[in-house]
Amino acid sequence: MTADIGFVIEAELAVAIMDEWGVATAPELLVALVPAPLRLATPPNSYFPIGAGGLGMSGRIYVRVNMEFPGLPLHHSTHVEQFLVTNAAVNSEIRIRCIAVSLASTTAAGSSSPPTAPHPHSSPFPPFPAPPAPRSPPQRPSPLSRAP
Repeated sequence: MTADIGFVIEAELAVAIMDEWGVATAPELLVALVPAPLRLATPPNSYFPIGAGGLGMSGRIYVRVNMEFPGLPLHHSTHVEQFLVTNAAVNSEIRIRCIAVSLASTTAAGSSSPPTAPHPHSSPFPPFPAPPAPRSPPQRPSPLSRAP
């Protein structure tokens, strides 16, 4: 049955796959499905194949990958999230309930070349520090507590 998986998985097939794979919820199925399309990603510039799965309100699941074009900057790419939402819209989906996105690997599948550009979702900066704890307002002495 899993050979029937395409870029749009009808709700009935998603339920059957959940049963076959022993997955309890649709969001867990999204996570399990994300690695499958990575071989279809085309990241000739960043070397980061990215896959994503999205669960529509209809129960359908949409699976997509990133698409880059050789020699063009990354802002000319079709990012996986864009591709997934477009796929859902083309299929008359009115809302996406949740999305699962793969992590960026350090090299493209089957490639020994190092990445040449940072992944668009990565940051060279450390995470933001936690905000400071809220301070209590200064306590004013009560007029009744003054010493005579």
